[in-house]
Amino acid sequence: MSKDSFIKIFKYTGDYAKLKSKEAKTKAQEIRCAEFGKDPKKYLDALKSTVAEEEKAYENSSREMFDKLCITPEFFERSQQELMMDPYVSMELFNMGISMEQPSAKAPEELTYEKTVSMVRDSNNFAFDLFKKEYLDQMRYDPLIMPVLISAIAHDWVFKNHGYSEENFKAALFAHKIYEDPEIAMHMQ
Repeated sequence: MSKDSFIKIFKYTGDYAKLKSKEAKTKAQEIRCAEFGKDPKKYLDALKSTVAEEEKAYENSSREMFDKLCITPEFFERSQQELMMDPYVSMELFNMGISMEQPSAKAPEELTYEKTVSMVRDSNNFAFDLFKKEYLDQMRYDPLIMPVLISAIAHDWVFKNHGYSEENFKAALFAHKIYEDPEIAMHMQ
């Protein structure tokens, strides 16, 4: 598979999956928030279950796309492994991954840069503190869950305390280019 073909398939598959899983993402926050601030184990279980559902939706979307293109997932994965050695392809996929995270919603007007930064700091402080208090022992069972869990806690804190859904808050993060601010990026890590 050529670089350009691979990159286009990667993009279209991601776009299709994002379109098909939009409702699942909204539902995921509702499910998590039903347990937010209550039982930490039930919250973690809700997160894991919604992540599994989102992964399944992505896989189904990918399979549908691959079927339409008459390629197998194995062929795509082999191509990906080969092409990832190319710095051009790696950078393109990295940039695409970032743009795929950008929500389709428009940032709420009242979420100014200053208010958004304040909420990012407060929500991340809360998320890291809660993680250390309630979820640190999960690291030995599932270390990859940490960034997903901290992100979910932060977004759910924003929703519970300020009423902005994950989609709307992410729209503000992208609109104000919060991820490009080195000080904020350091704080988030």
